[in-house]
Amino acid sequence: MGIAGFDGTNVVLRYDFIEDDWLPPHGRGKLADFVISAKYRLRDKVNDGKFLVQMFYDFTATIDFPGVGNGMTEKIADLNCGIMMRTAPESGYNHSKTLHFGRRRKHTSVKGIYPEHYTDSNKLRCYCFRIRSKHDDRGKLVEAYYGKIYGDFNFN
Repeated sequence: MGIAGFDGTNVVLRYDFIEDDWLPPHGRGKLADFVISAKYRLRDKVNDGKFLVQMFYDFTATIDFPGVGNGMTEKIADLNCGIMMRTAPESGYNHSKTLHFGRRRKHTSVKGIYPEHYTDSNKLRCYCFRIRSKHDDRGKLVEAYYGKIYGDFNFN
């Protein structure tokens, strides 16, 4: 799900799973099923006088699922079982998930600068999500949409 013109800076993005599109101004979605708040912080930049050699930064993305009963569960896939996630659970949905990645200065030497990339992303992580939950007057779930995401969220 790419976004034309997104440059990785601080932004709030909203996605509509039913329309399979971002909400305006990035797309034609109508109702936000999840909201991504991205924050970018430049820690340091180094140049050799002419060219930018290295940038060190922190990037944080928070994914929120608005609405009562909506959210996602996560699981690290067992590659031996063949199926990452078979069924959606009835409970245990988290409304929010925060991911971090970036590049930090590992150490400095006379010969150059060595970056250290960091991330809490895991390519074996998968998600089950629930959106547009409806409850009866006693709070019992009566309707919802479910989906799966294979692989972790990746921001680049």
